[in-house]
Parts: sequence; structure tokens; C-alpha cells
Amino acid sequence: MTRVLLITGPRSLADDPAAEAWARGEIRSALPGVDLVVVGDAREGVDPWAWDEAATPERPVRVYRTRGPHAGCIWIAGEREFERWTTVAPPSNAAEYWEWARWLKSRNAAMVRDIAAMRDAGHDVRVLALLDGRKPAVVKPGEDRPTRGTEHTVGLARAAGLTVTDRVWPRDAAKVATT
Repeated sequence: MTRVLLITGPRSLADDPAAEAWARGEIRSALPGVDLVVVGDAREGVDPWAWDEAATPERPVRVYRTRGPHAGCIWIAGEREFERWTTVAPPSNAAEYWEWARWLKSRNAAMVRDIAAMRDAGHDVRVLALLDGRKPAVVKPGEDRPTRGTEHTVGLARAAGLTVTDRVWPRDAAKVATT
């Protein structure tokens, strides 16, 4: 049986070196016994940190690509072959932000769909969600990062009946929110 870990988290954690150190530590502590890691392809934050911490010759990382010549494909670190997660082309460079948000959310759905299928095939599948407790619970108009991709992925994972472990930065997020 393969042990699969989907790691999701916001780019906003990249704004603070202490948050990055915390997130990398959480990722490292979740990796023992994991055979396959699944991540998105954000350029900053949890996705590249998970890839960096997890990738070994014995533990591949499946990266769901949303940009570049392999957008819509899954890249497995160290391999030259690509598998498609969608047949829909990404929005053009001139596309509005909300078109990109829908594209990214379709990637999140593909990751959850694929690991739910792995679970249904008898594998041990889990989700590690690294959350930013500094972010307000409600998206405000004009918020710089309104997709809430981590929350979207977690919601889909829970709806699929997957085991989700939430970790929140900073550890005392409730205290931070009230100050």
C-alpha cells in the first residue's frame, strides 16, 4: 500500500521567514513513511517548499502544473513524461484574474479527485493543510490573493471524505486575530 500525502498551503506564508521555517518543519514532520507527495505549482510558499523538502529518489513528488508549456499536466520530479490532469487549455496571458482563479481551482479539484481515486484503490491518503491564521476568514473586495486556494482544496478534500490535518500559523492564531 502506498502512503500518499497532498500538501496544500497559501503563498502568504512566504511573507515571513518565521512562517517559512514553521511550514518547512511541519512538512518535514509529516513526511516519515510517505511514499508519494502531491502538490500544486505556486512559485512561492508551501508548494515549492513541499517539493524541496519531500523530493527524493525514493519519494516522488507529483506537481500539478498550471503554467508554462506543460500547463494542465502532472510532472513527477525526475521523470520526463507528463500525464494530463485536464484537457482544457489555461487562460491566455491577457485573461482576467478570475479566469485564472477558476483555472487554479480546477487544478485543486483534479488533485483531490486523483488522490481520492488512490484512496479508493486501497492506498493510505492524507492531506496536510498549512493555513495562515493572519488572513481574515472573509475575503474582502480587492484582496490581493482572493482565490483562497488552500481553503478550497481543504473543502474539496473533506467533501471527498479524505483525512485532513490542519496546521495554523502562527500557533496562537486566535490571539493574533483579536489583537
